Amino acid sequence: MKYIKLLAMTLLMCFVATSCSEKEPDFSWSPVDNSKARVQVMYMTPVASNVANRIYRLVINDKVYENKGAALINNYNGTPGGLASIFYDVDAGPLHIQMFKQPANMKYQYSANGTDWHATRNDGDTQMRLSKDGETWTEAEPIVNNRLGLKNWDDALIYDQTSPAVEAGKHYSVVVHLLDKQPTVIERGEIPLITTSNTAEYAAVRFYNFMFEDGETPYPNKIQLRLKNTETGVYENVCDPIGFGEATPWFTPSVIKTSYNSSGSQRRDLDLIVVDPATGAEIEALKYTRSNGSEATFTDYWTLAIGRGYSWWLCGTRGATTFPVQITNWTCR
Repeated sequence: MKYIKLLAMTLLMCFVATSCSEKEPDFSWSPVDNSKARVQVMYMTPVASNVANRIYRLVINDKVYENKGAALINNYNGTPGGLASIFYDVDAGPLHIQMFKQPANMKYQYSANGTDWHATRNDGDTQMRLSKDGETWTEAEPIVNNRLGLKNWDDALIYDQTSPAVEAGKHYSVVVHLLDKQPTVIERGEIPLITTSNTAEYAAVRFYNFMFEDGETPYPNKIQLRLKNTETGVYENVCDPIGFGEATPWFTPSVIKTSYNSSGSQRRDLDLIVVDPATGAEIEALKYTRSNGSEATFTDYWTLAIGRGYSWWLCGTRGATTFPVQITNWTCR
């Protein structure tokens, strides 16, 4: 047993010596290219959020972005998505942006057992039509999850506009809000980070206004964001009111950590006040039309985590039932 212990100690010392060698670890990495601008494309058009209105292909300055045949952007959302602070690198200057919906007659390419097939689904079809060497096959095949690429994109182009210029080294939201209008470009700016001697006590939020009055008309009044004070229960103004296509500066709502052994989060309630753009006078709480046609006063809430950054996007149409007003949340840090 004594010799076994000595052998184990020797092996452990060899392992430690190897681990503490002077050889630097080799990681694959690439430096940040500050000659590029970084953009996220937001899709805030006042149309129903359904399959027919999803974006399947995005082109920025002739560079194509796709998602293996699946939808790339849903309504009231953006791309690249899924993670905080992910951007497309683009050359500085104006951006030529094209967006494509799903083609009316979709064509897919499918390979199985070494054979290349072609499949189409016309409007109204419930399943794919397979063909090979000009011969049509009627039996169904589970090919939807085996797409190699959508074809016939020419009939699916729904947006073709050029944005204002973006600058190298900066981050931007490029917001498509009407399909026949130039996109709005908003620089993201630095997300504030506030800490104390023990832990962060705040989140960071920026509020964007892309709410429409109807399917073609931006809402004409300004909007004042208010947060409910967690101690008094009173709603308090946050930043100045903003008009359509504008954003507040970053602000830092407090997050009270109630559980010591946790990362810390808290619910923050909000409402919106209509402001006259000419006089600056507050008019009333924002009212909107629900999907069932009834009128309601807009309220909402989001759970904020300590140290995280969020952008709140006011979107939808105030007076329509098919795409009522909502705030969509986009995590930035």
